[in-house]
Amino acid sequence: MTAYLGLLGFVIVTVSLLFSVVASYRERSYQGRLLGRTSIVCGLVFVTYSVNYLSKDRDIMALACCLQYICILWAFYFMLVFVVEFCGSKKLNFGLRMFSIAVLMLDSAVILTGPINEIAFEIGYRNSVIGEIAVLKPKFFFWFHCLVCIFEISTIASFLIKKIVDSAKCYAIKYLTVLAILFLMAMPNGFFLLNESATYDYSSAFFGLAGFVLYLAVFKFSPIMLLRGVQGYMSAVVFDTVVLYDNAGNLLNSDARAEAILGHPVSGKEKEMSDELDISEDERTVLEKGDKTYTVFSRKVFDKKGKYVLSAYVFHDVTDSEKEILKEHQNATTDPLTGAYNRAGFMEYAQNMVDNHGSEVCFALMICGINNFKDINRLYGTKAGDTVLRDIAGRLSDYRKRFRMTYGRNAESKFILLLPFDEVDTVVSEMSTVPVNIGDDRTIDVNLRYGFVVMNEDLSFEEYCENALAAFVNSKKNEGFSVVEFSRDLKEEQKIRETLLADAPHAIENREFEIELQPHMNFREKKVVGAKAWVQWNHPKLGKLYQDRFMDLFNESGIVAELNRYIWRAAAETLERLKGSDIFNGYISVELDKKNIMDPGLTDVLTGLLAEYDIKPEKLHFVVRVCGEKENRAAIIRVLTELRSRGFYIEEADFGKGYSTISGIMTIPFDCEIISMEFLREAIKGDSSGRAAKALISAFASIDVGVVIVGVDSKEDIKILEDTETEIAEGAYFSAPVPLKEFVGYVKKINR
Repeated sequence: MTAYLGLLGFVIVTVSLLFSVVASYRERSYQGRLLGRTSIVCGLVFVTYSVNYLSKDRDIMALACCLQYICILWAFYFMLVFVVEFCGSKKLNFGLRMFSIAVLMLDSAVILTGPINEIAFEIGYRNSVIGEIAVLKPKFFFWFHCLVCIFEISTIASFLIKKIVDSAKCYAIKYLTVLAILFLMAMPNGFFLLNESATYDYSSAFFGLAGFVLYLAVFKFSPIMLLRGVQGYMSAVVFDTVVLYDNAGNLLNSDARAEAILGHPVSGKEKEMSDELDISEDERTVLEKGDKTYTVFSRKVFDKKGKYVLSAYVFHDVTDSEKEILKEHQNATTDPLTGAYNRAGFMEYAQNMVDNHGSEVCFALMICGINNFKDINRLYGTKAGDTVLRDIAGRLSDYRKRFRMTYGRNAESKFILLLPFDEVDTVVSEMSTVPVNIGDDRTIDVNLRYGFVVMNEDLSFEEYCENALAAFVNSKKNEGFSVVEFSRDLKEEQKIRETLLADAPHAIENREFEIELQPHMNFREKKVVGAKAWVQWNHPKLGKLYQDRFMDLFNESGIVAELNRYIWRAAAETLERLKGSDIFNGYISVELDKKNIMDPGLTDVLTGLLAEYDIKPEKLHFVVRVCGEKENRAAIIRVLTELRSRGFYIEEADFGKGYSTISGIMTIPFDCEIISMEFLREAIKGDSSGRAAKALISAFASIDVGVVIVGVDSKEDIKILEDTETEIAEGAYFSAPVPLKEFVGYVKKINR
C-alpha cells in the first residue's frame, strides 16, 4: 500500500513539474523564462532523490545523492535570479553573478568527488520502506556547502521581505507565498540530515512541487487574492463596467461588458488602454458607441497605508440624465467655435495636470496670440477670422499626440497653453507663421506671437497666467521678437498694467484725463484750421502718461469706448471756451470707436452734447476706422449716414493700412480721408514723379472727399505735398500735441 501511495505521489509531482515548466515558458516573458529554468533545476532535485530512493545499486545511489545536493545548490541560485526579477529589483551585478557561479562550481566539484576523497562527507545508508537509501555524513567542509545555501536562502528572503513591507496587503500575499515555499524547500532537508533515523527527505517533494506552486503564486494566485482585497471597491461600482489593472500595469480583471463597449478584447496592458481612450490617470473622457454614451473614469486605488493597489477604468452609461449634465459641463468649459477649452475649462484641466504631474515635468504656461487679428476680420470678414481660429486650434490639438499638454482659447484671438518647458521651442518654431486656407482658393499667412513663464516657483495658477500675459504684451511691443519669456522687469510692467486697468474707471470719474491739441495746418495758406485731440492721463502715482502707454490696453479691455465719450466732452468744453474768440474758429477731431458706433443711443448723446455746450456739429470731427469692416456693415453705414445728416463731419483713417477696400471706401459714408505721409513717401519711391500719389489724392477730390495728410515731419514732406491737390496736414513739422494754452499761443503766432 505504501509503495502505491509513493508511486501516486511520484506521478503527481512529475505532472506538476512538467506543467510548471511548460506553462512558465508559455508566458513568453523574461520572468516566465527564469521561472521555467528554476522549475527544471528543482525538478532535478526530485529526480535525483527518486533515483537514490528507488535504486538497488549502491554506486548509483551514492552518485544520485551527490547530484541531489548539487542540484539543491543550483536551484537556490536560479531561484535567487528569478526572485530579483519577480521583486522588480535591478539585475544582479555581473561581477557578483560570476563570483557566485565560481563558488557554486567549486562547491559542486567538491560534492561530486566526495565519495572518492571524503573531504566533505562520507556516504552512509539508511533502511527505508522500500530498501536502502544513500545519505550524507557531513564533515567540516560540508558545512561550507551549507553556508553557501544559507547565504542564497537569506538573500532571497531579504528581497521578498522588503517587498512584503513595501507592498499593499493584497500584493504582499504573493511575496509571502514565495517566501513560505522557500523555507519549505530548505528546512526539511536540514532535519533529514540531522535526524539519523529519518528515511524520507520531504524537502525533495517540495522541490518537485516548487515550480508548480511558484507559477500559481506569480501568475494565477495573485489576481484572485487581489480581487478579494478590493471586494469593497468592486461593490461600490457594481452597476458600472469595470476594467482593472494591477500595480505593474497588467490586466487584472475585465467585465465582459467592456469588450462589448470597446468592440474588441480588452488590452492586456494599461498603457495600451490609456492610449486608446486618450485618458490619463484621475481623468475622464467621453466614449460614443452607437446610440450609447459613456464617461470613462481612470482612477488609481490605494490601500489605507497609501500603497498603490490598482488602476480602475470605469465605464459609466450617461446616455440619459447624466449625459445632459456632462454636456452642460462641456458647454460651460468648451469654446463652441474652436472646440478647445474656454478659459474656465482650461484652468480646471490645466490645474489637474499640474497637480498630477508637476513633480515629474517642468511646465511652462504660454499665451499665443494672432497678430492683427482685427485687421484679418476687417479685410477678409469674420468668417475668415473664424477659419483662422479653428485652424490654429487644430494645430495646437495635434501637439497633444506628441507630448503632455493642454490648451484653451483665452480671448478673441489668444490661446493659452500648458506644456513641458522643453517643448516651448518646438511650438514657437513650428507655429511662428502659419498658412491658413480661408476658402475660395485664398491662403493667408498668419503670424503668431508668444509670451510664456516657466512654472518653477510657488505661485498660484492665476499668478502664472498674469505673468505669461505680461510676457505676451511685451512681445507685441518688440518688433522682430515673436516670443518673450517672463522676467522680473515684465512683472513690474504687468503690475503697472493692472494698476492702469484698475484705476481707469475711477480716473474717468475724477477727470484725471485731459486732452492736448495738435494743429491741422493749411500749409498753402499757412493757417491753423483745426486740431486733433490727443489724450493724456495725469496719474496720481505714475505721473503724466501719454496715450501710447494705455490706449492699446484700453482697446483690449473695452474701456476705450467710455474714454472716447470723456474726450468728446473735453473737446466740446474746449470748443466752447474758444467760441466767439478771434483766436481759433476751427474744428477738433476726436476718435469714434466701433463700439461707440454700435451704441443705440449714440446720436442722442452727441446731439445732447452739442446742445449743452451750444456748438455746431461741423466743429466736432469724428475719426473712424471701419472701411474694412464686414460685420455689421449695414448698421455702421446707417449710423454714419445719420450723423452726417445731423451735420457731423466724418474722417476715415483706414486708407493705406492694408485692410481698407474699394468697396469700403465707396460704401462707407465719410467727408474726409486721412492719409499717412509714410504711405505717400513709399508711393514716391516707386514713382519719382509722384503720379500715383497725385492720382490717389485727385480721386478723393473727384468724389468731394477732403484729405488730411498726417505724419508730416520735414520740409521735404512739404515739398512733396505742394505738388498734390491737398491743403491740410498734421505733423511734428508744425507742432507736437500741446496743452490748450500753448495751442492758443501757437495759433495766435501762425494765424495773425
